[in-house]
Amino acid sequence: MLLKNWSELPDKLRNPEVKRYYDILNTKRTQLLIKRSFDIAASASALAALTPLFVLIAAAIKFDSSGPVFFRQERVTQNGKGFRIHKFRSMVNDADSGSSVTVRGDSRITNVGSFIRKYKIDELSQLIDVLKGDMTFVGTRPEVKKYIDEYTEEMLATLLLPAGITSSASVLYRDENKLISEADDVDKVYIERILPDKMKYNLSDLENFSIVNDLNILLKTALVLITGDRAINRDKPLVAVVTNNDDDIYCFRKELIEALMNNDYSVLISCPYGEKLSLMKDIDYVYDDPEIDRRGTNVFNDGMLFAHYISLFLRQKPNVVLTYTIKPNIYASIAADLLNIPVINNVTGFGSILFMDEKQRSFIMRLLRFAFKSSFHIFFQNQYNLQIAEKYGINRSSNSVIPGSGVNTNLFISQPYPDEGQIVFNYIGRVLKEKGIDDYLKAAERIRDCFPNTVFNIIGFIEPTESHYEYDFKALETKGIIHYLGSKMDVKPYICNSHATILPSHGEGMSNVLLESASSARPIITTDNPGCRETVIDGETGFIYPGGDVDALVETIERFLSLSNDERRKMGERGREYVKENFSRDIVVNAYLEKIKEITGR
Repeated sequence: MLLKNWSELPDKLRNPEVKRYYDILNTKRTQLLIKRSFDIAASASALAALTPLFVLIAAAIKFDSSGPVFFRQERVTQNGKGFRIHKFRSMVNDADSGSSVTVRGDSRITNVGSFIRKYKIDELSQLIDVLKGDMTFVGTRPEVKKYIDEYTEEMLATLLLPAGITSSASVLYRDENKLISEADDVDKVYIERILPDKMKYNLSDLENFSIVNDLNILLKTALVLITGDRAINRDKPLVAVVTNNDDDIYCFRKELIEALMNNDYSVLISCPYGEKLSLMKDIDYVYDDPEIDRRGTNVFNDGMLFAHYISLFLRQKPNVVLTYTIKPNIYASIAADLLNIPVINNVTGFGSILFMDEKQRSFIMRLLRFAFKSSFHIFFQNQYNLQIAEKYGINRSSNSVIPGSGVNTNLFISQPYPDEGQIVFNYIGRVLKEKGIDDYLKAAERIRDCFPNTVFNIIGFIEPTESHYEYDFKALETKGIIHYLGSKMDVKPYICNSHATILPSHGEGMSNVLLESASSARPIITTDNPGCRETVIDGETGFIYPGGDVDALVETIERFLSLSNDERRKMGERGREYVKENFSRDIVVNAYLEKIKEITGR
């Protein structure tokens, strides 16, 4: 498969928009040569093996209606060259005198044609065009000239390579005739709505061309042909919510799940079972209990998780998949993509990935880039994470920044501020090094020496990989430095009894703990790291200090202690107003509903 020199391309193709794609392909000439070699070998072998079937199809077509065996129509392929495509005729003779787009129930379709179109058998004869070099196995579907004339300058880049039998767009829009069957002007709807949407995927495939991606598209096509139409016979569309723990579901996604049901969707929840799911017994959802080693690196375990998601989606056939946290974002996204299920990802934070060595970090970022390549939309929880995604090439044109998971300000209401006396600080969250727990412990030890009327609580579970903290906590509790309260079903009473929340985190997507504390009218002390700093107006609703600097944390706590109790109370009240205006969970829920509506049309 040869890529012409830039100067040899037709004038129409030599524009700045096409040049960007040309430069990418020009660095992959070896892969293009492999692609063409594969086309020749595979098409020749397939034609030889399928000859008996072709004879049977030809006989059925001739017996069913008068006319030729093949439908030969002028289409456009590489470099704008015209060719006459081979398709087994599925319509009456001279059917191309009408619209070039076929709709469901089209009277021109013959009896045999209806069958061979349903199972894509009419496309098999395009193996002839692949062998000749007019087409390739994976590439933008060939259009007639009148549609090519409607291409934007960027769309013309798809003509740099031969037209294809299949592509991401053709899999996603395999039933496009259903989408336009009720249109008064079929060509207009196709040109103005369908074609631009398909081209987004075609251009993405072109930009990310590789032999591996081609094989992935071929696998997706095969799975679609084997499993049939994704839609299942149910009264309501099914939305799958996939994450790695019950806390994420109950604390951060419950309002979204309820909103989906109120908008006439069914919901599938896939996450390992935990006690907080028992608090959702009144919600009628479909439940899946996968085994997820959240922080493990066992390849076999991750492979089993990927296979689980494939099996789950084949059985439940969701209309949309929503993914959260790292492993669901990777494995559930790839599984859904293979089965042609639209995915909306949520980057809840890159977390520990950013603290890995460059080799590990680059590997995981490549996995994310592969997993997200066909995502319908990606939500980022802060601008910094979006910039990181762009740095590693895992960003898509369809993305947006939302205010974290938002906070339910009706659930986390303004709490009466406690009296002065013992000043209580809370650390709430998973016990992890990257959450800054070590800084919190060191600061607590120093502050307690000077301010014995202070209390430092720790609320949250210890990650299995961080079990050494169990011994550290016991030693510090013996000295009266901290109080480890463990994980709690409901943190609201503990926020109510506190004077401030401290989160020394090295970085978050958007800290839910800080949002919940601020919504409860509690001042917060946190770092200047992404996902933390956004939740505070420094000096007004809390304090921000340089992350990782224990001395600065101690000074900030001392500054807080120097305030009068009334000043602390007013700081908390201002914090509640700030999060109500900027971080309401309603903002997040509505953003999701809008994107899901774009997919389902509801």
